Amino acid sequence: MEDLGAALGRELHPHLILLDAEAPDGYAREWRVPGTTPDRHLGYAIQWFAFAATAVAIWFAQSLRRARESG
Repeated sequence: MEDLGAALGRELHPHLILLDAEAPDGYAREWRVPGTTPDRHLGYAIQWFAFAATAVAIWFAQSLRRARESG
């Protein structure tokens, strides 16, 4: 709170306001960030592992080519 108050140039009061879980209206209390499903994370993991495998394959092919040319 002190750092935020200094950045804003105002005095902030250290209070925390909570929503009543039993209230029928107000903000959503249980929400998910849009677009963050486990499938998306799995897709990124597969993408980066495929990239790494491709990079290793290219490196290996270049190493074999240099070995044949020099020997």
